[in-house]
Amino acid sequence: MISDAQLEAYRRDGFIVVANLLSALRQVIAELVAGAADVETHTAIYDLEPGHSRATPKVRRIKTPHTRCMPRSTRWCAASRSWRCCVS
Repeated sequence: MISDAQLEAYRRDGFIVVANLLSALRQVIAELVAGAADVETHTAIYDLEPGHSRATPKVRRIKTPHTRCMPRSTRWCAASRSWRCCVS
């Protein structure tokens, strides 16, 4: 979760910088792409590229990524269409 200082900065400035957010998102995406090796055709999660196989997964699109496992300190804000820290 975010610190009290970050919460205050968010309330004052309307945004905060979340350290390592991109690397956390990259890790989540890498895990999702690796999971494509378990499927052979399009699913509710994956649109696959031509040439996809279990040995060489090729993901065209991850469907509804905002509903997949994201870092706990972030959430998708539909109103602004952006990732934001949870400050509830």
